Amino acid sequence: MSSSGTGCLEGVLFCAETDSVDILQVLHGLMHNAVLVENRRDYTSPFGHQWILWDGYDIQRADGVTATVHYQPLGALVIAVWPETTYNYK
Repeated sequence: MSSSGTGCLEGVLFCAETDSVDILQVLHGLMHNAVLVENRRDYTSPFGHQWILWDGYDIQRADGVTATVHYQPLGALVIAVWPETTYNYK
């Protein structure tokens, strides 16, 4: 996540199909800022794509914008940047 900008008004969704992912490798260098999320979150992208994120790690930029990094064992890495008012803390 870039540290420039003032927030994310609508949210951003990144999804990639993968064989397997070591989520700790994905978060390498960010673990000092990662918080394990163990509850369900429903994410709807600005384009209407819906995802259920059961587990994952929240990471946060200096301006308070929060993203959840989630790996689905069936082969998808999802990074959801939450809209400004959802899970963003300052």
